[in-house]
Amino acid sequence: MSAEDWKKLDRKDIDTIQLWLDDTVFHHVSNETSSRFLWKKLEDLYERKIASNKAFLIQNLVNHKFKEGESIIEHLNQIQSIVNQLVVMKMVLEDELQTLLLLSSLLES
Repeated sequence: MSAEDWKKLDRKDIDTIQLWLDDTVFHHVSNETSSRFLWKKLEDLYERKIASNKAFLIQNLVNHKFKEGESIIEHLNQIQSIVNQLVVMKMVLEDELQTLLLLSSLLES
């Protein structure tokens, strides 16, 4: 491909990516002229949020406590939901740690 063809293809990629962006994000990358740099900027933008989301989920997992009268199944589902969200963010908790967090979330009785 010629250099001109690559530029056209890159411009189409930029347009396609920007088309799918929310308005609140678009202004962060609207001036990018390379799809590579646009994608890098998006990664940097969301990578920071992922770290804070991980911290938020870990905090929820550690502080999640079983409430008197709550269904044990519902409690287990809530804990598993948090663990699943962490797995999606590539943060896998060992089985032993999950077990200890679950046991610590239960009532003494």
